Amino acid sequence: MSKVKTKAKISAKEYVWYIIACVFAAWGIAEIICGLIIEFSNTLVSNMPLYQAQTKYIELFGLSFMNWGLILMAIGVVIGVVTLCVFANRYDRESEKATRRAARLSHNNPVGETPVVDAEVK
Repeated sequence: MSKVKTKAKISAKEYVWYIIACVFAAWGIAEIICGLIIEFSNTLVSNMPLYQAQTKYIELFGLSFMNWGLILMAIGVVIGVVTLCVFANRYDRESEKATRRAARLSHNNPVGETPVVDAEVK
């Protein structure tokens, strides 16, 4: 018999944390892209609404789109890595528990006592 590996069920909490991490990372990437557009566009900077938005952003928060984008992307990556580590640890504990249980059950029922049928089919 071949052993069938079951898929680990992902909890709703894990999905929520991954979604939060993706939102932060996507928000950071969007801000980085806006900063790159401002920096490398060939149009007159004073006429760009995106540049005016960045000046307001700098007045409010003190950092440009590029800087906040890097910070938000780093926050998203950290949340994703921590979530991955926490839930991977839980799955490792569950697999170890299943392995110990299988070892206990095999210890209670030695191989020599199980009936073995050897048959040939012609």
